[in-house]
Amino acid sequence: MVPAVWSSGDSTEAICGAAFLQGPQWGSLQGLLAVAALKGSTLLLMRLDPQGTVVEVGQLPALDGTHGRLRAVRPGPDGALYVITTSNGDDDEVLRVRPA
Repeated sequence: MVPAVWSSGDSTEAICGAAFLQGPQWGSLQGLLAVAALKGSTLLLMRLDPQGTVVEVGQLPALDGTHGRLRAVRPGPDGALYVITTSNGDDDEVLRVRPA
């Protein structure tokens, strides 16, 4: 077993998918790990140190509880981040997230 480098504590976020923000278009966010949370319905942004330890955790306000549960996160060929939402119904979405 490999020890966890981060834990959301007693109130689990139910982490589901993750991807690194890549490319100069992300500015100060470049290199952060974007993590989808099912239970938390948010996109967590984690800064890692060179050893892979999580040193800072924030959220992307635009996706904080606004689209339901977030399941998957993938970088697109256009430099955007694609996020899959799910509510176990017929209103699932694919969101295209780009830096402002």
